[in-house]
Amino acid sequence: YAHAATVQEANHFMDTVLNERLPPLVRASPNLFPVVPIPFFRFDVPRNAPTNRNLHANLTEGAIRNLDIGVKRMGECLVPAVKEGVPTVSCTLDLNSINTTFLAYTKGDNILSTLKEIWVNVLTVDS
Repeated sequence: YAHAATVQEANHFMDTVLNERLPPLVRASPNLFPVVPIPFFRFDVPRNAPTNRNLHANLTEGAIRNLDIGVKRMGECLVPAVKEGVPTVSCTLDLNSINTTFLAYTKGDNILSTLKEIWVNVLTVDS
């Protein structure tokens, strides 16, 4: 399939890779399935007015799910080409079914600067 000459062959190749080949490979990797952990990270958003405070956020329990089934072809692939001697298939991928979550602890977004616990669900748009 790597030497596909038409858009239809490129589409078929990519669908085979994403729907048949990729899922068992992801499921066989404990680093990718059932979840990819995202390490703790933090960030600050500086105040932008005299009436608000700096926002501090600590994100924990980050996780990426559905890497086995969450990647799909979106639209038509480009006509296959050889680039620097390598057969190349270029396609736009839809990542909307990949699920990413975090638990965020925030402080500073209100007048009392209370600590809040917020579940964050990340939505991939126009991937």
